[in-house]
Amino acid sequence: HPEHQMKCQEEIDRVVSETESGELEWNDLGRLEYLTQCIKEGMRLHSPVPSILRENQAPLTIDNHVIPAGSCVAISIYCLHHNPAVWGQNHMDFRPERFTKENIRKMDPFAYCPFSAGPRFNFSVDKSHQIERMQAAVMKTKTGIKLFASPR
Repeated sequence: HPEHQMKCQEEIDRVVSETESGELEWNDLGRLEYLTQCIKEGMRLHSPVPSILRENQAPLTIDNHVIPAGSCVAISIYCLHHNPAVWGQNHMDFRPERFTKENIRKMDPFAYCPFSAGPRFNFSVDKSHQIERMQAAVMKTKTGIKLFASPR
């Protein structure tokens, strides 16, 4: 999504230009609102941890069905993050505005749970390298993602 990448870079450049040191400092991270929205949307679309298992400590009732205490409950974060009832019919689209402060205030606190680089380089994906998802305890590609770093 080059248009979002450009907007993120502009935001980073603006924040860096406003610092005394000319470098991005820890305290500046909160000012990178659009970058944060893009990271959250990327984590929603491509959950690094696609599912989790939990043991319920007390009986749990869902739609009049009781799950006894001590049961192992699987939670699909990937399905949660792609649920059209939560994210709309365009749930597969990259839309960082889902994570504006206003939209986050309206969001159910359990709608987004993704899991339990530097300003001097631009990164671009090696388009000749085939990326394939591999389902595992942690979502990752089979052969990695090849990036090129070039000075700005």
